[in-house]
Amino acid sequence: MDKDVIGTIEAAEILECSRQNIKRLVDNGKLVPLKELERDRIFLKQDILNRKTEMDLKKASK
Repeated sequence: MDKDVIGTIEAAEILECSRQNIKRLVDNGKLVPLKELERDRIFLKQDILNRKTEMDLKKASK
């Protein structure tokens, strides 16, 4: 797999959450997969890293 794209499992590891939470983020429009496969989603790695930064900033502001 190209290093610029990642699957659901790696996205969950980066965001420190479950695969179910990744699904919830997609369903709520907070993450947009590059492609949806039968049992996986493919994301741009940069989109996941950007979301991680947003989540970290939100935690820090509490």
